[in-house]
Amino acid sequence: LLSAFPTHDTLQMAWQSCRFVRLSCIQPVLAAAAACVIAAALSTASTSPDSRRLYLLQNFPNRIIRTNLDGSSQEVIMDGLGHPQALAVDDVNGKLYWSVSDDDSDRIVRANLDGSHVEDLVIGPHTAGIAVDAVNGFLYWTDMNGLRIQRAKLDDGSDVIDLVKDLHEPAGLDLDVTAGKMYWCDQGGYEGEGRIQRANLDGSGVELLWNRSRHPMDVAVDAQRGKIFWSDAGYFEIRSSDLDGLQSEIVHGKQVLVNESAPPNQRRLVVGLQDPHGVALDLVAGKVYWTSLGTGYVKAGAPAASRNGKLQRSNLDGSDVEDLVEFGPVQAVAVVVASFRQRARRTDL
Repeated sequence: LLSAFPTHDTLQMAWQSCRFVRLSCIQPVLAAAAACVIAAALSTASTSPDSRRLYLLQNFPNRIIRTNLDGSSQEVIMDGLGHPQALAVDDVNGKLYWSVSDDDSDRIVRANLDGSHVEDLVIGPHTAGIAVDAVNGFLYWTDMNGLRIQRAKLDDGSDVIDLVKDLHEPAGLDLDVTAGKMYWCDQGGYEGEGRIQRANLDGSGVELLWNRSRHPMDVAVDAQRGKIFWSDAGYFEIRSSDLDGLQSEIVHGKQVLVNESAPPNQRRLVVGLQDPHGVALDLVAGKVYWTSLGTGYVKAGAPAASRNGKLQRSNLDGSDVEDLVEFGPVQAVAVVVASFRQRARRTDL
């Protein structure tokens, strides 16, 4: 019935989704058989930190790199991408998805996890957020040109439809397939109100969860623990809340140092987290990762005076913050956690 199985954590997520989405549509006997097969797979599949990697997207110098979970052993997977912005991984099918905006077009591109077999999938959207629903076979993205969220078939990018329209500046996007929900950041446009929102996967039932962000960039869902995490490049914060937006708290943020002896426009110095962008979760290890541009400003509203981009992580509660990689002027704008599936074949079926 099944010839190969992904790692334990991926199977758990897939099985939860299949319970609600797929098994209700087949006969009880087949459902029971499928349940037994997946349960057997869970008993033999292994989840090892060594089987997972980080992928980071850099829109300067326009490439995708792969590292260990601690940021070590960096290798360039793709180079010369042309102003990439969003990044997503499909562990089930072993694919990477990213967005490109260059002189040719705005488009969504995909490749194998090793960077091979590159293909343009969707032409047209200027995308700041991509999410994969491998269970039902759909690709979701935010379109900053059309101020909307769209969806297409995962296999070939066809049947593009609008799900949510009339947004202000949609950015990062993530899915809770089991609950049938999508979550996204809306930056609010120029001088607008940044928001975290969600809706059903068909775009109905739009809800406002949080409207006190200055410039939310990316969002990640921890459905197991009932949490969402997002980065705010306006307030220089990584925040989390319950899935309904209540009980929000700062996971990691900036510090403001005041020097009263300095000139009036230079008395406040912001240190710590600066210009956070991408955010991703390692639900197996209980970690949240984020990238930051590390932009330094002499005064509010002034051009950037310096940059020291970083990859950082902490526990999900914000404790034990680690600096994993310092990129200097390199702009790492997105990060994802990918599982290298260790397949096990059953011979007794």
